[in-house]
Amino acid sequence: LRYGASLQYQRHVPSATAKSDVKEGSDSYTVIDYADSLRYDTFEASIYAEDEMTFSDAFSVNAGLRYDLYSSSGKTWHSLEPRLAVRYAFSDRFTVKASYTEMSQPVHLISSIYLDLPTNSWLPSTSKIRPSRSREAAAGVYMDLAHNMHLNVEGYYKHMYNLLEYAGAYNIFPPLTGWETSYRVGQGRSWGAELDFGYDNGRTEANVYYTLSWSQRKFDDFYHSWYKDRNDSRHKLTVMAKHKFGKRFELYGAFNWHSGYRVTIATHQTPDGRTNLYTEPNNVKLPAYHRLDLGFNFIKTTKR
Repeated sequence: LRYGASLQYQRHVPSATAKSDVKEGSDSYTVIDYADSLRYDTFEASIYAEDEMTFSDAFSVNAGLRYDLYSSSGKTWHSLEPRLAVRYAFSDRFTVKASYTEMSQPVHLISSIYLDLPTNSWLPSTSKIRPSRSREAAAGVYMDLAHNMHLNVEGYYKHMYNLLEYAGAYNIFPPLTGWETSYRVGQGRSWGAELDFGYDNGRTEANVYYTLSWSQRKFDDFYHSWYKDRNDSRHKLTVMAKHKFGKRFELYGAFNWHSGYRVTIATHQTPDGRTNLYTEPNNVKLPAYHRLDLGFNFIKTTKR
């Protein structure tokens, strides 16, 4: 039986400033085009307990519960987060696992465009913005195969609530002073399967990881139904290998590939050319991404 408690005090002071250097003849000066900042002091307390129960060599259960209290802007949010994990080993080489988890996140990543830039801000839940919450279920089979190989396959489904999306005009800097009214609240869901196939004989190690996944959002203020999330990438593939040449030198390589993420691009315009029209949010998929990493490690034990 494990249990514990935590207490956190956080101060959020996000700020943004945009300046222009102007030169007129021999004179030059700086103009502040945009300046915005705010401050939040938050308090979070939580307690948890979990029990690891082993009923036999084959069957075990881990059950836990966490209570979280979050206070910000004079408002207190409460959250109960149960967790349950079950494991059953049919043999030394074949195991089945399943789990269910609920989580909450009181801090939100605020962005006004589709790119991940340093202009994004982490902002806390307030009296108007409640913490995000998720429920996730997962299950998988894990197999040790002959000739030093293994195969693991997992499936998962996750539902998310109280997500935030920017609802204003295009702007690199997310609005800070009025950010609570500039964002809309919606929900999300994601599901998929992950595969891990590998070989390891102590000197040579090789692994193939593949993920097939879907990620969707639903914001009634933007669209009448579920639509693809900007991070919706259908396929992810990683192939890696490593070989040890004696005790001092090893060579490795890894290849990563995933299908492109998504952005929103106008597909039509009104006859006067002043208004852009969109079929749905995140309607265009970006090109696929790939990267190859090669390297080596040299190991030497010194007297120290």
